[in-house]
Amino acid sequence: MKRLLFISLTALLTGCVSPKVALNYDAQSTLEFDAAVTVTPFNYQRASNVLSNQIPNTAIGEGLFTPEPIAVFFSDAVRKELRQSGISLDGNCELTGSITRLLVDDLGFSVDYLISVDYRLDDGKGNALLSQAVDTELANMSKFVAAQALMNNLNKMFSDNIIRFISTQAFNDIVEERCAPVKQ
Repeated sequence: MKRLLFISLTALLTGCVSPKVALNYDAQSTLEFDAAVTVTPFNYQRASNVLSNQIPNTAIGEGLFTPEPIAVFFSDAVRKELRQSGISLDGNCELTGSITRLLVDDLGFSVDYLISVDYRLDDGKGNALLSQAVDTELANMSKFVAAQALMNNLNKMFSDNIIRFISTQAFNDIVEERCAPVKQ
């Protein structure tokens, strides 16, 4: 009986511990554009007790950590998605934004990955061309997975959010019309 209780508690507590992982971002976009956009640093709006490189979680543990601040990681991810889509990163238009919510809800037997980002596309002179909030949730993902599957889920959460923004008709119309590649 004691052995069964020990095994049960060990499994429960092991499932609630959040590992520190190095997260590498892989672009996923299959969109194609002929445009140029400069990505300026995004902002990570977080609670005062959350570190700049921490993705908070709801279960026991510290959360997940990236090797660099989340704002830098996300800005680089946006650059990779735009480049993957054929958008030059040396343009007059500027894309920036704020990560307003980032959470791994791992309380229970499944995991939900949540991110909300407020994107802002400017003409390079401070005039807003497009402002849009994008929420992404990957729900009911398996909790007890290898670290690689966890990193793949995080990558998918980030890429789904970015692709959801750049695949909107508003973004398409504006970058094709107002964010032409710079002629040299």
